[in-house]
Amino acid sequence: MNLTKNSLLMGTILLMMALYGLYFTRTIPKLKLDEQALQISANMTMQDVIVQQFDMAGHISHTLTTPLIQHIPLHDMHKITAPHIVIAQTNTPTWEINAKRAIATAGGQTITFQKQVVIHQAANQGTQESTLQTEKLTYLPQNNIAMTTHHVTFDQPGNHIQAIGMKAYLNERRVDLLSHAQGNYTNNHG
Repeated sequence: MNLTKNSLLMGTILLMMALYGLYFTRTIPKLKLDEQALQISANMTMQDVIVQQFDMAGHISHTLTTPLIQHIPLHDMHKITAPHIVIAQTNTPTWEINAKRAIATAGGQTITFQKQVVIHQAANQGTQESTLQTEKLTYLPQNNIAMTTHHVTFDQPGNHIQAIGMKAYLNERRVDLLSHAQGNYTNNHG
């Protein structure tokens, strides 16, 4: 009986070794990235980024701060997490744009902010504090123009306006509300 047990045990061990050998010698398919997959995959990731852009006179015109940015080769696109952009202007307070995320295309020629977008400018002599809020906004850094076709709220002291669509000319401190504008005015001086 001992011989039968030993033969059965030895046969089981040989069978297991054969199965393990078969498992480890089988060909594992290798992941291959084709040109199309490489175009839409991130080829660079940066963390805790501060980027400053200067104008022709050497003054800072834009500052971007973000905890994470990824470059996608297709359309020279950058995916930006929690972007904060400061837009410096001569003799007026800076404009600031914040959002949950943004996508910059064509090397930053167009930046589309998404989710809880807030544009803010503090008050100073001659200007009132202004805050615009929307869910999606396109910003053109070369022209300092911000625009959206989505619902927008525009707040200044004593004014609260809601509209559909907006075009803001940040250099001129001019905001055009495109349609369905409705507002409330509160006289704070009376």
